[in-house]
Amino acid sequence: MNYENFAQLFEDRYSDFCQRWPLSSFVLDHYLRANLLQRSAVINQHINYLRQTIHFGRIVDLLSRGLPRIIKNTSDKPSVLLAAPLIFSFPWLAKEVKDHNSSKSFTLNFFGLAKYYRQLRRMGYSYASLFDPLFKAEWSKALGQGMKALTGTDRMLSWTGWDNLELLTEQTVSGLTTRLSRLSCVSVVMLRDFFWYEAALTLACKKAAIPCHVVAHGYPHCDPDNSECFGYLPFRGDTLYCMSEESYHQLSPWVEDKHCYSVRLFSNTQKVNGEGILFISSSVEEVGLLDDKYRLAVYKGLQAAANKLNCRVTVRFRDDEQLDKKIKQAETFNFRCTVKNNISLDEDLKNNRYVFGFSSTALFLSHMLGHPTYNLGGYGTIEGVEKIAPEKISDVVSHVSVSSGFVDNRTTFADIFWKSLLQG
Repeated sequence: MNYENFAQLFEDRYSDFCQRWPLSSFVLDHYLRANLLQRSAVINQHINYLRQTIHFGRIVDLLSRGLPRIIKNTSDKPSVLLAAPLIFSFPWLAKEVKDHNSSKSFTLNFFGLAKYYRQLRRMGYSYASLFDPLFKAEWSKALGQGMKALTGTDRMLSWTGWDNLELLTEQTVSGLTTRLSRLSCVSVVMLRDFFWYEAALTLACKKAAIPCHVVAHGYPHCDPDNSECFGYLPFRGDTLYCMSEESYHQLSPWVEDKHCYSVRLFSNTQKVNGEGILFISSSVEEVGLLDDKYRLAVYKGLQAAANKLNCRVTVRFRDDEQLDKKIKQAETFNFRCTVKNNISLDEDLKNNRYVFGFSSTALFLSHMLGHPTYNLGGYGTIEGVEKIAPEKISDVVSHVSVSSGFVDNRTTFADIFWKSLLQG
């Protein structure tokens, strides 16, 4: 369905809910949309993330603080908070933000329950603990119950916990606002704004009048060929940054006051060192839009290409529920496996020459860095990335050469971000 029709259906089904519980509906917006598109796998996946947060969040938070020391903001400089997923998904962007001359006047903090905290500290970031106001078990459990209530479409409004969730969400936002003030935070930079904790942080930024910058996550954002809406609109932060002209074209109409930019994420300075083949899985596979049969056809194509080049295939998985099963299947082809949350995209790209995958942000980044990159997904074009069928994989690797990336004269994210921050 196109977005206009989708937006009307959303209004018809959820307008009463949004009016009665505005904070809860803001936090649950992504899941309301997924429910409307009948993608319960997205909701169930995020409920599992919530469970992990309840069980392991406090441990990760305490370790990130550096036991037994209590985290304090000891710097007199105003602080900028960068989401840990942003730093690891776009390490080139984060490096340019950190190395920019304007960054010297600010303290750069990372937030989020990331097990990369030691590496992030070595990179020069300090840890901004948002756990106490944001990841408390009481709110997380109520939120999980609310997500479950969404899947019972006809009975959603009959759940008696909505008033309690609204109150707990209000308390969470207030606690976050206080925490941001204690951190002397002047700006927050996120990778997304649709996870429950990101939505709550966005609300806190609005309450504290702190600019919330978001780098567009997920690409493509819709499928122009099928006029399909993926349900990730509209944008709720203050300024949105798009990595390509096509991404900007898709998203800018839905950004209020046109606070949307098409930016060069980073300067292309990386050299392609590896000779192997990298296959990148994506959320398309994770939520079941591509089945085992299609994945098997892809693996056979990758194996044929590897035999032709006499090289190794690396499959980069997301950390989803069926990870063990998928790794075992890949290993039967003698493929090497890596997992998104254990190794950065930067490292996987450095170690390989050819890159294949299902429609995703990572494919566009690979293209920008000069890798021969191909989209095996059945939907969604990616600017500059050729879409091919699995049986064509071995053909394309036999005649393509490594490029130096494309010339991109757009202003970098770092330049626009720091200019907007300094101008207030």
